[in-house]
Amino acid sequence: ARSQASAGQGLRGVDHGGRRAFRDVALERTIQSADWRWRQTPEILLHTMRVAVVFDTPYSGWDHADHERQMEKEVAAWKSDEPEMEYQVAHALRECGHEIQLLGVRDDLEYLVRHLENWKPDLVFNGAEAFRGDESLEYLLPGLLEAEGYRYTGAPPLALQVTRNKAISKKVLAYFGIQVPGFVSYRLHETVEGPPPLSFPLIV
Repeated sequence: ARSQASAGQGLRGVDHGGRRAFRDVALERTIQSADWRWRQTPEILLHTMRVAVVFDTPYSGWDHADHERQMEKEVAAWKSDEPEMEYQVAHALRECGHEIQLLGVRDDLEYLVRHLENWKPDLVFNGAEAFRGDESLEYLLPGLLEAEGYRYTGAPPLALQVTRNKAISKKVLAYFGIQVPGFVSYRLHETVEGPPPLSFPLIV
């Protein structure tokens, strides 16, 4: 059963049937004074989650506190420069009353595993698009999240692997009868023996 929020209770993180009820009066006042682009709903005020925002980062050795300071700095300057995507997401989640943990990953998967285990999020928002600066390895993080049993947002690792390879993606689509442009692919430093059986216009 859903619990009803009432002013003056000031409770946070109360569990009712596996769902957390949020009754933080101070936060409620903050939300009411915020510049909302959408209409508030009772769901926002009554139910919150612990959401870990996971993303790739160029900053080595940064923890949640470091990213939180950077997020607040970028959000404060939003009118002149748009904040990084992960900071926008985390800021919106926090303004809706959710607990957030900013986990930036550069080259240390053990760091991610350790912090997720310690914090035990209800949901992981996966904003990672690379690992060690290599975009072809973006599937590693959702693969790890699946292996560890966390609920997460975004595409699963297989989908990321397939869609990263345009040739394979087109072959899969063609197999199911979906028309795709003709194409030919070459490996790096591969010798081209002759002109491909394609006609103009062409995109390289």
